[in-house]
Amino acid sequence: MLDTINPYMPAYPVEPPNFAGRKQVLQSMVEAFKYTSHAKSLNIAVVGEWGIGKTALLLKAQEIASKEFGAISFIIDVQSGQTSDAVLHAIVQKFLHQILREYPKLGLPAGGIREMKSPRLDRIAEQNEGNAGYTPIRFESTLQSLWEAIADKDRIVIIMIDNLEFLDKQELFKVVETIRNVFQALPRSGCKIMAILSGKKIFYDTSAKLYSPTARFFRRITLEEFTEQESAEAMTLPIREISDFSISKEAQAEIHRLSEGHPYILKAVCFSAFRELNGKGKLTPKKLSAIMPVIVDILGNDIFGPMLDRASEEEKKILFAFAKSKEDTLSFSEIQSRAKMSKRGTHLTRLVEKEIVLRTSRGKYRLFHPLFKAFVQKKMG
Repeated sequence: MLDTINPYMPAYPVEPPNFAGRKQVLQSMVEAFKYTSHAKSLNIAVVGEWGIGKTALLLKAQEIASKEFGAISFIIDVQSGQTSDAVLHAIVQKFLHQILREYPKLGLPAGGIREMKSPRLDRIAEQNEGNAGYTPIRFESTLQSLWEAIADKDRIVIIMIDNLEFLDKQELFKVVETIRNVFQALPRSGCKIMAILSGKKIFYDTSAKLYSPTARFFRRITLEEFTEQESAEAMTLPIREISDFSISKEAQAEIHRLSEGHPYILKAVCFSAFRELNGKGKLTPKKLSAIMPVIVDILGNDIFGPMLDRASEEEKKILFAFAKSKEDTLSFSEIQSRAKMSKRGTHLTRLVEKEIVLRTSRGKYRLFHPLFKAFVQKKMG
């Protein structure tokens, strides 16, 4: 039986009490909530690579919006292969559930979502169970009807849609176009409803390219790696109530350097260190150095290995070219020469889309993380 539960848990988003940094980002969100409370919605697009903390940010935003604005909010987690209609249906269904949770008197004792005291809500629930798709007009009128069912018009509603990169281009276009058109119209009806879209950078780049008004309508918030101060906060907050374990300031600085402030990798390093020390004692640079081979193996099994397995044989040639190089950054021509890559660079483009390779500037590329490079080098023998 575990004496102390490991508080880092990289597989899960950070819970609001342990949320670190991002103060300016949170200020931007609070500003958006204020505008929404006056029926002048500021809608947001949160953009960032995998593991950078997008979902954790949404959870923290929910907490702030609930405490300071009495918000009704919910998150739609987009799944791979979903259609635009499925996403819109999920929004309406979640909205209905939240209204019944906040205002239980609207529901009948049987508790079924199809059985409500409000005929309007009952009709929306029945229609949402059908197969008919949501046109922008129908989606707008449905959200208006749901808003009108809320007793307290001083509240705001925040609809969050996460992992939008899982939609293919055409379905992404339909979702973003519908939300943009509908949420632009809702304030004119007095609806205090805003949208927060979230996904990897490719989601925003694709949707903005397919539907140019996206860039103007949504306020873009790009999440970057932690600063050293934010990394220190992310390391110490989860253990503030654990008296048997601590991380020295020198070890904190070293973990920040090793992780480059990447939130997921930082958590994974701390999780592994906590486990290797059995949750007891002070983690120092010397102890960290001693367990780093174990930590790299764990990262390899949990993160880096699956990444490498998803790469095609041609893509692996590019990854091996990076691993063999003494330089972290390579130019397109250097990659082409060392990996015998075609002039089109299709496989390099796919690696960038998968966020395994990052484009640092025009014609310059590097692997997404130095520890991944060390892993690939080890795989090469």
